[in-house]
Amino acid sequence: MIAIGISVVINCESCMEWHIKQALDTGASENEIIEAIEVGIEMAGGPATASARFAMNVLEYYQQHK
Repeated sequence: MIAIGISVVINCESCMEWHIKQALDTGASENEIIEAIEVGIEMAGGPATASARFAMNVLEYYQQHK
């Protein structure tokens, strides 16, 4: 979960894909993942909103393709 937040802060798309998939595979809930994304936004401010949008798209994708 920490890695998801860090991935948002540093805008690493491949990192977000990997860590979100791993979180889902190990039983993290949607709310827990969203909270990690929100922490990234809190730490990086406005610029992280673009990263967060990507992260939310990744989360939606993996939820639809379980």
